[in-house]
Amino acid sequence: LQKGKYFFLAAGIHLSLSKLIINPIKEGGHKMKEFDPGCQRPSGQTKPIVEATDTSGIEKGERQNMIRVGKPAPDFTLPAFHKGKFGEITLADYRGKWVMLCFYPGDFTFVWATEVSAVAEKYPEFEELGVEVFSISVDSVFVHKIWNDNEISKMVNKDVPFAMLSDQNGNVGRMYG
Repeated sequence: LQKGKYFFLAAGIHLSLSKLIINPIKEGGHKMKEFDPGCQRPSGQTKPIVEATDTSGIEKGERQNMIRVGKPAPDFTLPAFHKGKFGEITLADYRGKWVMLCFYPGDFTFVWATEVSAVAEKYPEFEELGVEVFSISVDSVFVHKIWNDNEISKMVNKDVPFAMLSDQNGNVGRMYG
């Protein structure tokens, strides 16, 4: 991995279909903007998908607005749960830093607890490499909190050390394929 270069990596964790996206984003720790959700449902925002400029090899009718190898990662802002607090994470705040996005379908599902807990256990190694980790699912930040408090924290004997992002409408997942 070369710092300052953009890479797209799709790989499995423990032979699953979980996607890992590694892109350099920003120097420094979490830049989460905290909020007090009260009774209001937080909503994530996505910026327009970066237009594909090289359309060679794309079938007619195939989606034109997909992420491309060697191009900047599409930006987004999503609600997040991290270290007992609710906030928002904007990907652009991490420009220049390596970021790993772990997409999974939902909390409290049979396989994904072991997948997310495996990433949580390896988090210190990612930190040593300067990689910021975010998990993303369609569950709300409130479900992330309950899942962390009642299941994941018992599997790794601590809270999930990275921000758990909520992509309730699935837009970010669709952007990244």
